[in-house]
Amino acid sequence: MEDTCQRCGSRKIIPNVPLLDHIGDMGQGIAQSEVRVSGSPEAGFFKSKDTASGKIFTRICGECGYTELWTSNFGTLYEKYEKSIKDKR
Repeated sequence: MEDTCQRCGSRKIIPNVPLLDHIGDMGQGIAQSEVRVSGSPEAGFFKSKDTASGKIFTRICGECGYTELWTSNFGTLYEKYEKSIKDKR
């Protein structure tokens, strides 16, 4: 990733900040946000053997606040996506 902000050009970058989310009905827990991609269209949102996940991280500019997102395990996520659209054909 670049060392400068895409918006203002500053080098005041805070890298690899986990994106957190409150969980539970009362927000009593905190967990790192993640995405899931299933290789099987019928799997839906439920975790199955044919599902890959990736953690979401942010990169924050300390000058203007501009924030970018990126996801770990992106290669495997894309493979699952390709499998899911191939299986639909």
